[in-house]
Amino acid sequence: MTPEQFYKLDVIKQASLVWEGTHIGKRQDEEYSITLYKKDDLYIEVFLHKEYQVIKKFQTYSNKKEQNQLGASPVPIEICTLRHYLHNAPIEPVTVNSN
Repeated sequence: MTPEQFYKLDVIKQASLVWEGTHIGKRQDEEYSITLYKKDDLYIEVFLHKEYQVIKKFQTYSNKKEQNQLGASPVPIEICTLRHYLHNAPIEPVTVNSN
C-alpha cells in the first residue's frame, strides 16, 4: 500500500491498518506522543495529543528516504527492539557508547 492509498481510506480503515501493523518505536514532542508502526511496506506515525488524549493525525512514509525528504525528524528506536524486529533475535539490552 502506498501513502496515497492509505489516505484515501476512511479513518476507521486507517486505524484498522495501524493496529494490524507492527509497533516499531515511540517518541515525544511538546504536544504529541508519536508512535511508529509498520504495515507491509508502509510506515505509519500516529500522533496522539498528550493533553486531550485523541489521535490528531496519521503521517505515512513508504520508506526512510521519503521520510527524510519530507523533513520529518527521525524516530529514535531502541537498538535491541530494532534488532529483534529485523532479525527475530532474542531481545537483550544493548549499551551504546556515544564517545
